[in-house]
This record gives sequence, C-alpha cells and structure tokens, in this order.
Amino acid sequence: MLKTFVLCLAVLLAACGAKPSPEPFPAPASTASSVIRRLPHPAVEALDTPSPLFRQAPAEQARAQIARMDKASMGLRSWMELAPALERSLAYARSWNPDERAAEHSGIRITWGEVVASLEKLKAILPRLDAQPELLEEGFQWLSVAPEVKFTGYYSPVMQASRTRKPGYEYPIYRLPEELAPDLAWCLPTHSCPEDAFLQVIKPEDPYYSRADIDLDGALKSRNLEMAWLEHPVETYDLMLEGSGILAFDDGTQQAALFAGLNGHSGQSMAGYLIRSGELPRNKASMKGIRQGWDNHPQKRRAFLNASSGYVFFRFGAEHPKGTAGCELTPWVSMAVDPRVLPLGGIVSYALPGQRQGIRRGLGFAHDTGGAIRLRRIDMYTGEGESAVKTGITIHKNRGTCRRLRISIVCIFRGFQFCITSVSCRTFAISHRKQIHHHS
Repeated sequence: MLKTFVLCLAVLLAACGAKPSPEPFPAPASTASSVIRRLPHPAVEALDTPSPLFRQAPAEQARAQIARMDKASMGLRSWMELAPALERSLAYARSWNPDERAAEHSGIRITWGEVVASLEKLKAILPRLDAQPELLEEGFQWLSVAPEVKFTGYYSPVMQASRTRKPGYEYPIYRLPEELAPDLAWCLPTHSCPEDAFLQVIKPEDPYYSRADIDLDGALKSRNLEMAWLEHPVETYDLMLEGSGILAFDDGTQQAALFAGLNGHSGQSMAGYLIRSGELPRNKASMKGIRQGWDNHPQKRRAFLNASSGYVFFRFGAEHPKGTAGCELTPWVSMAVDPRVLPLGGIVSYALPGQRQGIRRGLGFAHDTGGAIRLRRIDMYTGEGESAVKTGITIHKNRGTCRRLRISIVCIFRGFQFCITSVSCRTFAISHRKQIHHHS
C-alpha cells in the first residue's frame, strides 16, 4: 500500500553605462561543448548526510501543529482555496514515473507514486478540512526535520520597463544565448520553449561572460538578445537576485520575466561587497543602499560587478512567475526547497512570524528550487511588488517571536509528515530564490 507523507517544518519558521568594447566579443569556444545537458526529468539524487534530516515525530506534536493552523493568517477564507495550487502540484508529480525515486535519505525512500498519493489524499479531504482539520493526522506518518533549518523569503519584483531602448530605459536584461543551450536554439528567440526545458538549471561548465563583460563592456550587444530595458542597473541586479519578476511596460502591458539560465560564474552579493569594503553599513544593506553605493561611486562600478560576476538570463512567461515545477507561484503557499530533500509538489504546513508580532500558520507546497536552497534551507514566496518585500522582511524583524516557537511546518509528500522542532532564527531574512552570489 502506498504511504502518505507530510513534511512538518517547525517555526518558520539587487548596469551601468555601457562602455563599448573595441571589437565584438566572440562566443567562448568551449561553451557549446561544455553545456550541462538537461533532461525533462533528471534522476533525483539520493543523499547520504552525516546525520539524518528527519526523525520520527511524536503524535502529540503533529496534533498540536494541526490544531494551530490558521487559514486566515494566509489570507484564505477556506482551505478549498488551496485547490488550484494543489492541482498544479498533482500535475507535476504525475508527470514522473510513479516507481522512480522522489527523495531518498535518512533511511527513507519516497517514490513519485507516493507523492501523488499524498496529494490525492489531501485533495480528497480538502472539502472537509475547514470543519475537520484533524483529518490531516489520519493516515499520515509524521517525521521531524532535524534542527537548524534556515527559512528565508523571496518575492517577485515589479519593474517598470520598455520594450525598446529610449531615454529613461537604458539598461537591458537578456534572454538566454543559443550557445548556452544549443538544443533550444529553435525556440529561444521566440520565447516558445516548453516549460520542462528549464526543469534543470542551464549553465555552462566553463564560465561564460561575466557581469562586467556584459554590462560594462557590451559583450552581448548587437546580438538581438535584449528582452526589455529597465530604468537603473541596480534594478536589473535586483531582478536577477530574485530570479524572476513582473515587467510593467510603458505601453500598459505586463509580462513575467522568468529565470532561464546562468553564466556559470560565482561570487559574493553586491551588498556583501559594499559592506566588506566599508562603503555600506550593514544596517543599510537594502536595494536602496546598493543603488546609492552605485550612484555615489562610479569609479568603483567595475569592482562592484567583478565581485558579483554571476549573471541570470531570462525568458518571457505569462503574467505571473512560475516555479521550477511549472506551477504559478502563490504567496504564502509556494516554497523553494532542495528537491533532493523535499520532493517538488509536496505539501507544507508551516508556522512563521507574521506582521504585528502575529504568526502565520498554514499549508503550502514545494513549488520551486534555487541555486542556494540546499538541504535544510527553505525559501517562502511572499508575493509581488513592494508590499511583498515588506512582508518578507517581517520574518527577519520578528526574531523574538521565532525563538518562542517550538512547533513545525508540515509538508505532505506521501506517506510521511516532516516536522522541524528547532530553527536558526538568525537566518530569517528576505532573500533570493535563484541566488547566483551567496546565501549564507
């Protein structure tokens, strides 16, 4: 008989005036042959960690978590409002071979068939969950996630943009160059590639052009790769940090800019560089502070970009961003996880600091991944625009609330339920999903 899983996670728990290059940049010779190949469904890696990631959770702990869940704290009137997100999770999980591994570690092996069964079980009880939340306890095995889980938040910035370069809009974002994904050359120029082409991060094994090469030296100019033009170079940086966002064009239309791939460089964040170089106090480490640092120190811009040399390429999507599982991201429902630890599509019940010292306690789904989301790191999606930033920052500011909590988040994967019984409050801060710089 297929098992049903719930994951229970305890307290929840940023370019520039282009400097033309004297000659056109040739494409790096080694790029096409060194591209990481993608498969629609790459095999999920089994993990062998020094200590278990999950432990058996006492029934009373699961029962207490369920009793405290509060749909109103998520802005929901009924748990039935989770149905669209649940259906998207099911569609993703069903696209896998049911006998294949969805996760394997801590002495546990979970198949995609079991992930589907968990989601189907939740779908069956969802209409009764408002009146009978205790149904989440029945038929699920709960496991406790090991201590020191790091919870952060990410959001979709809304950027003013133009489809053409004009005064006021002079800083481009680029689509993925064909040499980074030769097998997608047929669809990249028209942004018509299938969603599953991006299930695995596209990046070269040998680093491509750096951020300074592209933004200062014009390495990609005259190749018709520009998707849109933004108002300030730090806005392009912010969009890359978050991995996706909404472009509000000056013609009145909106379109999502979705993560498509990386340039293969690593490095620190621009904020981290400014702090360590003494140009920016730690308490001013915001996009506003980074923008002031950029504007006030033009002679140091190359150093800024060299320190933060990673680069994100984009693709157009529908009006709202989607996660790695192809699911439209939903605030306080969608989370970015390490898919080796928590299967994509899995259900999550969580508790995290909210506004006015309150606590958000709800159910969500593992819809996304991120370059820096590894092992016990989870990133909560907080929504679109400035209000989402402020809400996410609340997680960071309410550290005292975090320390008082000793309950968990639930992630229903099938057959098991996982709970976090302690969390590192120091890590609660708004951060970035497709992080290409650092995430400590």
